[in-house]
Amino acid sequence: MTDPSSFIKKATVGALILIGIALIVWYLVPEWKEIAAGLTLGLIFSLVNGWYFSLKAQQLAQMAVDQSKKRGGLGFLVRAGLSLLAVAIAVDKEGFNVLATIIGLFYFYFALVFLSVIALKNDNQR
Repeated sequence: MTDPSSFIKKATVGALILIGIALIVWYLVPEWKEIAAGLTLGLIFSLVNGWYFSLKAQQLAQMAVDQSKKRGGLGFLVRAGLSLLAVAIAVDKEGFNVLATIIGLFYFYFALVFLSVIALKNDNQR
């Protein structure tokens, strides 16, 4: 099985490429400016959520290795709050497409699932 941190790195690189493409579209195609800006906003918040999720998963794995007592956390609430903040910015400010922002927010998790399925498929073929 592939190391989970490699999935995070690949998803991050993919998000940065998509952000770059969205910024180029924002600059070159005035009709799509709001969509590109919303997608960029969603992708940025998706990256932050993904990194935070990864950090919490690593902490949970370390607690399992150390056999330490599990403590309650606010991981989901923080990620949900960040997502709501992104949508609130898109709704409140001019120039952001709300639907594109929401689509961008889902990127990181879909990328992780996609990369995991590919890795499992490759492991099963060996």
